[in-house]
Amino acid sequence: MTLTDEQIAALTPAERRDLILRLLPRPDGLPSARTINRIRKWRTALPAYCSSATPGSTSSPANAPTSCKPSSAPSSWKSR
Repeated sequence: MTLTDEQIAALTPAERRDLILRLLPRPDGLPSARTINRIRKWRTALPAYCSSATPGSTSSPANAPTSCKPSSAPSSWKSR
């Protein structure tokens, strides 16, 4: 497909950007947009899935520990 200067001038700015992005060569080592979107989807879905699949792990404050220190901590660990 060949575009004339007049056809390019008639394009909207968004259409021109799309045309330029399609015609530019992709830099070496850069994954495709499809791959980037797939990685982004898994990075957002996987933590939510893993936290819900782990037994006993909830984000409920009722299950939150009251103290970060174990009750059997040596005296040298306790705050002064």
